Amino acid sequence: MLIEKVIVNASPIIVLFKSHLENILPLLFQKIMMPTTVYDEITLYAPYDRAALNLPGADWYNKVEVTNDEKIIAWDLGKGESSVLSFALNNPEYRAVIDDKAARKCARTYNIFTLGTGSILVLAKRRSIIPSVKDAIQKVKDSGLWISDEIANLLIKQADEQRTE
Repeated sequence: MLIEKVIVNASPIIVLFKSHLENILPLLFQKIMMPTTVYDEITLYAPYDRAALNLPGADWYNKVEVTNDEKIIAWDLGKGESSVLSFALNNPEYRAVIDDKAARKCARTYNIFTLGTGSILVLAKRRSIIPSVKDAIQKVKDSGLWISDEIANLLIKQADEQRTE
C-alpha cells in the first residue's frame, strides 16, 4: 500500500533538517501535515538550528490546529506527540511520523499506523530518492538520532543493502 499522507512530529523533522535530508519528505508523500504545536516546538522553542531557520520557508507541509483526543491525553506524552497521535487517530488515512518510544506504544494501543525516521529512509531508498540507507542512517545518527546497531542493520537489510558489522 502506497503511503500518501502523513502527520509529522518534531524530532524526525529536526533530524532530517540537520542531516540535510528534509527534501525526501515531499518526494515521498503527497500530503504532509504538521500540528501547530510541532511547528512551534521547532521554530519557537528550539535553539536556532537548521530546522528552526528553514522550516518557515518550506512549502511542502500544511500546518493544522489539533484538538487532542482524551484517550491520547491520558498517556501524558509531549504536546507534539499528543497532537500528532490525536490527529492520526481521528484521520486514519494519515500515518504518524514519530520516533518517541512511549508515543509509538500509545499508537499501537489505538491501532494508529506509524513511521519512524528509519522507515522514512528505507522508503526513500526503495523509491530511489536516496542512494544509500546506510549513509543516510549515519547522517541522522551524526545529527543526534539514536539508532541501535541492531535497528540500523535491520533497516539496511530492509533496503536490500549489505549489513554492517
